[in-house]
Amino acid sequence: MNLIFFLAPIALVVGMIGFVVSVNLFSLWLQCLLSGAHIDLARLIVMRLKKVRPATIVEARITAAKAGLNLSVDELEALYLAGGDVQRVVSAVIAANKAEIPLSVEQATAMDLAGEDVLEHIRLTIYKEKC
Repeated sequence: MNLIFFLAPIALVVGMIGFVVSVNLFSLWLQCLLSGAHIDLARLIVMRLKKVRPATIVEARITAAKAGLNLSVDELEALYLAGGDVQRVVSAVIAANKAEIPLSVEQATAMDLAGEDVLEHIRLTIYKEKC
């Protein structure tokens, strides 16, 4: 009898934490679905388990999708796990694409991880082409 009174509050807390996490992931999944940048709900759960912040990947993927680019979730996850600035790399790839400058995600990732400001590099390239 005493064991039930001890375990019930623990089970309640664990259940509430699970509920909050699942609502958060469901919200991100719904954002992806409605924006046309689909990521499976299971993939979002796996991201959380790999210590990847799913919101960062979702925001970057939606931004890219709205700009007409289809960036791989694997590439974005790898960049995040390597310590790169996901949003800045995506912004640089979008800017390069709009300016018709050939820049792949791999190239932008390599520049970012080397400590170079890839977005500023693209801006300077665009500025030099206009002059």
